[in-house]
Amino acid sequence: MRIKVLIPFLKDEKENVIHNLKNLIPFSQNMKVYVVGPEKIKMKRVISIVEKKRKGKSYWIKKILLKEKEGILILISGDVKVEKNFLQRSLSLMKKDVGMICCRITPENPKNFVEKLGFLIWKVHNEVSKLQPKGGEAIVFRAGIVDRFHEKVVTDEAYIEANIARSGLKIIYEEKLLAKNKLASHISEFFSQRVRYHVGHLQTLKEMKYKVVSLKYFLLLKALVNILKKNPHFLPLFFPLVFFETLARLYGRILFSLNILPYKWKIARSARG
Repeated sequence: MRIKVLIPFLKDEKENVIHNLKNLIPFSQNMKVYVVGPEKIKMKRVISIVEKKRKGKSYWIKKILLKEKEGILILISGDVKVEKNFLQRSLSLMKKDVGMICCRITPENPKNFVEKLGFLIWKVHNEVSKLQPKGGEAIVFRAGIVDRFHEKVVTDEAYIEANIARSGLKIIYEEKLLAKNKLASHISEFFSQRVRYHVGHLQTLKEMKYKVVSLKYFLLLKALVNILKKNPHFLPLFFPLVFFETLARLYGRILFSLNILPYKWKIARSARG
């Protein structure tokens, strides 16, 4: 089976990239790996592209990944670290009727109030993804399926998910397939991330007529309430989270109505590495 991997990364994410390459490359000889970022990654079997001027993640997805018409495509963000058996577990799930595999994002333990908000967001993400599979920062999907994509896509995983859903193939959320990430520790960065996600989900809804589970408010609220019942220590975060998320969604809707698409998003410095 032919496999192509793309790992776009930003400054200070080199350590993550090397970690991911070490966890992927030894387990397949039939793999082509591309990394795109501000500096060169020197490793065997890796094609490293130095990006002198940022073009946005979606540009490279379209230019590199989506040119493939056969095999399996793997997209991993530079801010996550995949587990050692990520490749083997993903491929074992990729049956003939499956188009996409989504992993579970497991953030590091939160240290401050903002990180606790982010930690709770990822818990909600996990719960709602069990109801409707939702892509995160590392996805595996079948080549030749994504035929609608462009360089100004804001949330690439959601847009790819919409393409797969249109094809009629299954989208699987595998809770045991893990990738670790670091949480934004400043409120401005957390807010900016939430705004960008919402703009991207609205873009996906408008252009692809596909509603990601994050836009299904009843399911989100149900998941959040269930988490708080099982984890009452998160209760003090309920109203702050609802407040910031509502504010971010309102601001995101304004940006989207003005056709302001943050596809080259602002770097969250505290969430690097």
